Amino acid sequence: MAEREGFEPPDLLQSMVFKTTAFDHSAISPGAKVKPAQDYAKKYFKSCFNHSCIAYYIVHSYAIMALHILKTGDNSHTLYNTELDETYHSRNGALQESRHVFIENGLHFAASHTNQPIHVLEVGFGTGLNAILTLEYALKHGLSVNYHAIETTPLSSEMIGALDYNQFLDVPTSALFSDMHTAPWNEPIEIAPVFNLTKHLIGIQDFNPLIKYHLVYFDAFAPDKQPEMWNPEILQKMYDCLDTQGTWVTYSSKGELKRNLRSIGFNVERLPGPPRKRHMLRATK
Repeated sequence: MAEREGFEPPDLLQSMVFKTTAFDHSAISPGAKVKPAQDYAKKYFKSCFNHSCIAYYIVHSYAIMALHILKTGDNSHTLYNTELDETYHSRNGALQESRHVFIENGLHFAASHTNQPIHVLEVGFGTGLNAILTLEYALKHGLSVNYHAIETTPLSSEMIGALDYNQFLDVPTSALFSDMHTAPWNEPIEIAPVFNLTKHLIGIQDFNPLIKYHLVYFDAFAPDKQPEMWNPEILQKMYDCLDTQGTWVTYSSKGELKRNLRSIGFNVERLPGPPRKRHMLRATK
């Protein structure tokens, strides 16, 4: 069962319309691998095309990952990844979880004792929800942010639009949301005078930070779904990339994770979690 919460996965063959977005990291000619996988996906999901609910699949080399849009407990949306049987955000409230874990207990905490600009690293850019909420906070509080995000499987603009996060954002912020997603990869871009964004198209295992960060948002899929993202080697890498007194936050509160963080040298706090989740973790260097 996923740590964020357990739920019955949707019945894919009864409720989905599949639309394609192709992405391949390894081939010189992406179409060489993507085209056969697309053909297979169209045959496999042929019976789904005439139904009303919206979902998507990503062709990644030969793997097919279906993403199903779900409405969460606070009426914001998230994506359900059928390959991992896991959601991108809490089913009990995507917006509430991001604000509680990463903004209130991460950004607000770190900004209170960090000189500007504050350097933020997000592991798992995903839908961009944490990034846009960080920008929203920066605009409201006059905080200068240098934001770096790691991602291996970008989402399509069509998929981002279907999540409809703009309805929950202030007008000045919502106008900048698409700019985050259309910004080129692997180069710094000014999204707003107080917010610079660099999206790194790379896995955390291969990422070599060139600066020290004041804050890390660790928003990988849950430890039982992607254990390789939570192993001691990755946690050590996170510790090493943090500035003195840097902060690391995540929604997970597993006992093994706490022990591993402490063994590396982190000071670990178990804090109240977002709605319907008892705890989350904040670790400081």
